Amino acid sequence: MYLLQFMAILSINLAVLNIIPFPALDGGRILFILIEKVLRRPVARKVEGWIHGAGFALLITLVIFITYRDLGKYGGRILEFFKHLTGN
Repeated sequence: MYLLQFMAILSINLAVLNIIPFPALDGGRILFILIEKVLRRPVARKVEGWIHGAGFALLITLVIFITYRDLGKYGGRILEFFKHLTGN
């Protein structure tokens, strides 16, 4: 039961974060559609591509930064956990 609850919370969390109007996420695409409806003309695909590319690069940079920080904070404990699993 706990696993199903965790999966449901994780799924809802992912859906909410994905709808944020940030380039490279679904919410960013929805934002571009709304802009096109307001302007009554399509945004240049090249411009949209650059904006989505920059958003994706920012997201990857954020993931790398958070991973680096977490490894610095918990790296020793993670290594000890795996050493304990292998019995060394």
